[in-house]
Amino acid sequence: MVINMTEINSNNNKTSELEQVSLKLKKLFWTWLIGLPVLILCVVYGDTAQLVLAGFIAVYLFFMTKSYLNYVSSIDS
Repeated sequence: MVINMTEINSNNNKTSELEQVSLKLKKLFWTWLIGLPVLILCVVYGDTAQLVLAGFIAVYLFFMTKSYLNYVSSIDS
């Protein structure tokens, strides 16, 4: 029985990539879960300072989502 080490390393790399994608998705999920209600509350009940905060939250959510999608699309399938 011959064990191919490159195949084992390749499988470990794929597992590690899947774990990284999973962790990034979890972080993105919690970012949206916390950020979106805060964004809505700031827009609905906010004064000028809270509207500025809402703008920062919207930009942060945009860049976090863009970063995640770029990362996922760069992974070799």
